[in-house]
Amino acid sequence: MYVWHVFNALTHLILEGSFIYYSFAASSPTPSAAVPTLWGNPAISYGAKFSDAPLAKLWQEYAKADVRWGVSDVSTVCVELITVLAGGPLAVWITEMIRKGEGRRWFWMSVLATGEIYGTYA
Repeated sequence: MYVWHVFNALTHLILEGSFIYYSFAASSPTPSAAVPTLWGNPAISYGAKFSDAPLAKLWQEYAKADVRWGVSDVSTVCVELITVLAGGPLAVWITEMIRKGEGRRWFWMSVLATGEIYGTYA
């Protein structure tokens, strides 16, 4: 249980966190009808598709199956923001509660598991 939550926290904070980073930081001045506009500027496109960084390459590969992961798809970014900003820290906190043997960990594990289901279907 402990190892799973450590792995879960690392996945949310590092892998999915990199998606959020590239969704806001990697950009191209070339507008595209297929790429959604972020920040209301149709002249700039955002997403991992526009970066050469190693983790961006991972998202570019993933985007071959689902194009939303290569660009700043607004619905995907919204779900991943919740996952990175809430799910990742919650998983870290749960690992600490497991380490200390706190009984309230079960409630928070249920909250996180419900969030994981939400993220899967959103």
